[in-house]
Amino acid sequence: MTVEQLRTVALPRRLHRWWSTTDVTGDVRRCAEVLLPGAVVLPLTRFTGRLVHPVVVLPADLVGQRLEQRPEPIWDRRVLEQMVDEPARGDPVSPLRIAGFISVDKPVPALAALAGLRVLGRAIHLRPAVDTDAVELRSFELRGITVAQTTNEPMVVVPGHSTRAPGSRYDSFWNRVREEELWSLALAAGVLDEVVQR
Repeated sequence: MTVEQLRTVALPRRLHRWWSTTDVTGDVRRCAEVLLPGAVVLPLTRFTGRLVHPVVVLPADLVGQRLEQRPEPIWDRRVLEQMVDEPARGDPVSPLRIAGFISVDKPVPALAALAGLRVLGRAIHLRPAVDTDAVELRSFELRGITVAQTTNEPMVVVPGHSTRAPGSRYDSFWNRVREEELWSLALAAGVLDEVVQR
C-alpha cells in the first residue's frame, strides 16, 4: 500500500463556460486570502477522488525541518503507521496543516465533494456571481459548507463553519497520509521556495 501521488489537473471543459467571465485561479487565491488567511492554495487536483484546490498552512520552521530530514513524501503506509503508532526521535515531521478545500465545481458535484472533506478542514464552494437557489444554498448551510461568490472581493453567501466539522474524529494515521499526499502536490507545484525564504 502506498500514499497517492497527487497531480495538478486542468479545469474540466464542462466548467469553462461557467467560469468564462472571470479568472478562476485568481478568484481562488483571493477567496483563500479572505477566508483562510495565511494559508497557501495548492493547484487544482483530485484529492480522495474529489476535484478541489487544497489549502494548507506551511509553517516555515516545519518545512525547513522536513526539507533537511527527508524532503520526499513518505510513500509507504506501513512506515507512516509505525511513525504514528510509535513515534521516534528523528522521524520526519509533517510539514503542513490542512486548512481547507475550495471547490470551483458546479453546485451538485461541489456539495458532494466538500461534504466528504469537512472532516479535514474548512470546506468552501466558490462560484461565479450567478443566480443562486435558496434550497441549494440551504443544502450547503446544513452541511456547514461555506459558499462564496466572486466579485472584486469574495462575497460570502453562506458562512458555513470556519474549521473542520465540529466533533470530527479523523484517525491520526489517515490524517498523516493525507498530509503526505498534499506534501507531494506542494513539492510538485513548487510552492515551497516562497515559504522557505520567509
